[in-house]
Amino acid sequence: YLKSLASQILSMCEYRASLSDYLTQRMNAIAPNLTIMVGELVGARLIAHAGSLIKLAKYPASTIQVLGAEKALFRAIKKNQRTPKYGLIYHASLVGQSNGNIKGKISRALAAKCALSVRVDALGESPDASVGLQAKTYIETRMRNLESGKFAKVSGSGKQNQQKYTPGNNSGFQKGSYNQSNDVQMDDDSTAKSGGMTFVKAKTSAGADLSAAKGDDDSSSSDDEVVPIAKKSKKIKKEKKEKKEKKKKEKKEKKDKKDKKKKKKAEAQEEVEEIEEDSDSDDEAEKKKKKKKKNKKKRDRDTDDLDVRSSVKKMKVDS
Repeated sequence: YLKSLASQILSMCEYRASLSDYLTQRMNAIAPNLTIMVGELVGARLIAHAGSLIKLAKYPASTIQVLGAEKALFRAIKKNQRTPKYGLIYHASLVGQSNGNIKGKISRALAAKCALSVRVDALGESPDASVGLQAKTYIETRMRNLESGKFAKVSGSGKQNQQKYTPGNNSGFQKGSYNQSNDVQMDDDSTAKSGGMTFVKAKTSAGADLSAAKGDDDSSSSDDEVVPIAKKSKKIKKEKKEKKEKKKKEKKEKKDKKDKKKKKKAEAQEEVEEIEEDSDSDDEAEKKKKKKKKNKKKRDRDTDDLDVRSSVKKMKVDS
């Protein structure tokens, strides 16, 4: 008995090894990038759960991340709780290697890279697994940086050469040359008050006047033109306020009209119901009267029948 049991266990182990070899061969042939990212077992589970490789390629990264945990997801959505961070991807080696604090971030990044690798496997022509290798190295470096607390530079050689600005140290920045034509000089009598409004007038070094009005292009006027900045700003604010008030009024009028219509409808319905109730009460009264009349007639008939029977009995007795 023990020998037969041991032989069965050995045969099952051999069958399991042959199955794993077959699975690795098939997955390397069908989805090499996905097998490098997640492993042949988890990759095969994902494909089986989706239905096919093309269906899995159509899924976005967010659904690939939660594949296998649909019940928990819908339960969390129903009860307004936290949604699950991983499904079948949890059994991947990259997620298992990461710490508990980082597992959610690593699973999200892994799902995104898995989505790309699956699309390459399903729709790409080259049998190479270069995309999967690059994605795996990226996730490994990201995991290392997250564990150590250092964040790698995202992309581009420009970010490597970029310098940070410090207020005291300006050695890394080039000083720009002074451009006199772009400079604006303010006169001593630049601010003039008239009727509580402040006006600003400005001159360039070339002597050209700056006017706030867009249509004023008169080159003949040599005197400094006063620019009413405060007036314009106040006018704009007033116009905005007026527009807002108009919109509010229109909304109120619409609401009042709707309320009036609703009230009229409700009153009309109430009147109709009252009329129906009155008519029903009249009909019921008529029905009751008819029933009473019928009952009276029945009683009269019964009494007549009794009289006739009693008289017949008497006649029989007499005879």
